[in-house]
Amino acid sequence: MCLRFHYLYRDAGNFKRFGFVDFLVSEIPDLFSEIEFVKSHLVDGLYFDHRAFFVPDLHFGSLDDELDHGWHEFSHLEWLQDGFGDVEWEIWKRGIGREEFSLVG
Repeated sequence: MCLRFHYLYRDAGNFKRFGFVDFLVSEIPDLFSEIEFVKSHLVDGLYFDHRAFFVPDLHFGSLDDELDHGWHEFSHLEWLQDGFGDVEWEIWKRGIGREEFSLVG
């Protein structure tokens, strides 16, 4: 079972790139509680730095420093009965925002 974290990057021209990451879960999550947990770590309840959340960068190829920004946007969580996650959701949650944390061995 997996929990899918959906997010996006929206540039200054309002062009969007969408992404998601699947996390392993051992039981069906309470999506409301998990969304509240994620939102508690977001700026203004919506934005985050992809490095602090250990998710791939969705920026477009070139950045205009005067117009573009570094924030990604949280979209939603989705429970999947089938999926392929590499990291357990609970481990990922413990690392959010901690620079010394690593998801890799």
